[in-house]
Amino acid sequence: MKNRKSKNPWIISTGSGILAVLGIRLIDFFVGTKILSSIWKGIVWIFTTIGNFFTQKFEVTLLFLILLPVVVIGVILLVLWIISKFQEANSDSTTPRIPFLNYTQDIFEGIMYRWEYEKLYSGKYQITNISLYCPTCKCSIVYDSCPVCKKYYGHNRVDNAQVEALIRHRIENKKQYGY
Repeated sequence: MKNRKSKNPWIISTGSGILAVLGIRLIDFFVGTKILSSIWKGIVWIFTTIGNFFTQKFEVTLLFLILLPVVVIGVILLVLWIISKFQEANSDSTTPRIPFLNYTQDIFEGIMYRWEYEKLYSGKYQITNISLYCPTCKCSIVYDSCPVCKKYYGHNRVDNAQVEALIRHRIENKKQYGY
């Protein structure tokens, strides 16, 4: 039963307060200082100052009441804008542009392919949105033929998984040779 009462947070906090006051009183008695009265005077002064602040009368114009929230919101937005600019500057300088991200199109088997990169949570990049284009007029290929040139590309078409493998192969070779 004693262990349960001694672990109660209310008993611990109340007991700590009582022990602190008794300790200060013992120091005052044996050393002859007035620590407790000095602390008490400080506490009374703080609460008196706070009370005086809230009981004072202030005269404020209506214009001030209207402009104060606008100015406060403006200052907050300005601070957030400045912080975002610093973050942009730091992110540009600390994270260099990865060279292979500029490699977004190539020709495989006579067909131009274009793609994008998507950054994953792991920090790696995934090739996405692989699209086919006519290498002659750069028009998007629809149903294996170019609507402008009327050229048929169905026999040369490569599967998207194969295109992704070819893209990865070219990226790795460019890294190997320092391109």
